[in-house]
Amino acid sequence: MTIRSKTRISCSFKQAYQNYIKNQIIDKNLQRRPRWSDEYFCEYLAANLKGNTVDAFIYIDLPSSLEATKQVGDKFGEKTLASFVKRGATVSNADSQNRTKKTSDLVENKFTITGKFLDKDGKEVEVENRFFKDLPQRLQDAIWDMDTDILILYGRPYGEHGKIFRGKNNGQYSTSPQENRNSLSTPIAHEIRKMAEKHSESLKRVHTIKKHYNSMKDLEFLAKILASLLPNVTKSMSTLNKDGLDAFYAVGEGRLLTNTVEYKGLDRVKAIVGMVAGCLDESGDDTTKVPDCQLWALVQICEFLYDHQGVIVSHKNVYDAVKSCDQNLFNQSKIQQGKDLNNAIKSFSMNDELKPAEAHKMASSTCKDSQYYWWQRGNQDAPSNRAKRSKAIVERFRSEYLVELVQNKQITTLSNQLNLPIAA
Repeated sequence: MTIRSKTRISCSFKQAYQNYIKNQIIDKNLQRRPRWSDEYFCEYLAANLKGNTVDAFIYIDLPSSLEATKQVGDKFGEKTLASFVKRGATVSNADSQNRTKKTSDLVENKFTITGKFLDKDGKEVEVENRFFKDLPQRLQDAIWDMDTDILILYGRPYGEHGKIFRGKNNGQYSTSPQENRNSLSTPIAHEIRKMAEKHSESLKRVHTIKKHYNSMKDLEFLAKILASLLPNVTKSMSTLNKDGLDAFYAVGEGRLLTNTVEYKGLDRVKAIVGMVAGCLDESGDDTTKVPDCQLWALVQICEFLYDHQGVIVSHKNVYDAVKSCDQNLFNQSKIQQGKDLNNAIKSFSMNDELKPAEAHKMASSTCKDSQYYWWQRGNQDAPSNRAKRSKAIVERFRSEYLVELVQNKQITTLSNQLNLPIAA
C-alpha cells in the first residue's frame, strides 16, 4: 500500500524553477485555462518581491501517485499518469499554474514587464517594457531569490487530483461547473478537450462561447452536443442541465473510453462536430457572432446530413441555408401563434359566462409558448424541445433547401434513400 504523506519546502524561486517547475506537468484534464494577463502578473511580482504573497506552490508527486492509482484500479488515471512519467515529469501542478507559468515565462524572456519593483538591495526600481535579460542585475537577483514555499503531496491516486484542485479553488476564484467537470478522472473530459482544441477558432464564433471562453464554455457546449447525439446516453444525462452533464462525465470516472458504453459512437459525433465547425468558419467575418440557437440548428442539420452520407462541399451555402431555414421557421411560428391566439380568444369569447379577461386567459393557456418553434429553439437543454425543433428544421430543410444545394453540388453523395427529385 502506497503511503500518503506531504512535505513542505522553503527555497528560492531559482531552486523551485530548477527542481520542480522544469519537471512539472500542467494536467489539462485537471486545470482551468491560464487567466493571468501580463499586467496582473506585474502586480503579483511587485507584491511577491515585498514579501506580501503567502500561497505555496502545490504539487502532486507522480511516481507515488501512479502506484496509488494502480492500487485502486483506476485504468484511465493509470494510463494518464504513465504518459506524464514517460514524458519525464516528476510532479503535477495541483495549484499555482498561473504563478509558475508566468514567472517561468518571465525568466525565459517570453514577455516584458512594466512597473515598480524592489531589487535585492531593497531599492525601488522602475522599468518599462523590459525583458528579464534587460533588467538591472540586482532586480534579476531579487527575482531569482524570491522566497518560495512548496507543498508536495505523495500517494494520491489520480481520482483525488481533481478533488484537491477543486477544494483549493472553492473561494474567491471558485471554479465554474464545467471546470469542475473537466477535472474529473474520466476519458470523456480528455476527448472533449481535444475536440475543443481542434476547433477552437470555429467555436469562438459562437457568441456565448466567445464571451465565456476562459470558463470553458466551449467544452460545455461540446459536452451538450455529445450527450445529445451519443446513442447510449441515458435520458437523465441527455437533459443538458448541470445535473445531466455532471452525470455524463461521472459515468466514465476511473474507466477507459473503450469500456464505457455510454461513450460509444464518438467517431460519428466527432465527424458531425467537424461539419458544424466548417459551417461556423463560413458564418461571416471575425465580428460575426453566431447565437446559441443557431449552433444547435447546425448540429441538427449536420447530423441529418451525416446520417444520410451527405458531404458538404460549400460550408458557406449550407450555413446560409440553415440560417434562412431557422429564421423562417421562427417568424412563421410567431405568426402562427398570433393566429391561434386570436382564434382561441374568439372561441372562448362566445361563452357568455366568461368575462373578456377570463376568455383571454383561457385562450393563452391553449397557445403556450412552449408549443411553438420560436420558443423551442431557445430552450434546447430539454430532450423534448430538441426533438421537436430538430424534426421541424430537418423537415423544412429537406423539403425547401436540400434539392437546390444538391443540384448546385454544394452537398454531394447523399443516400439514395432520400428519393430526392434530382435528375442524374
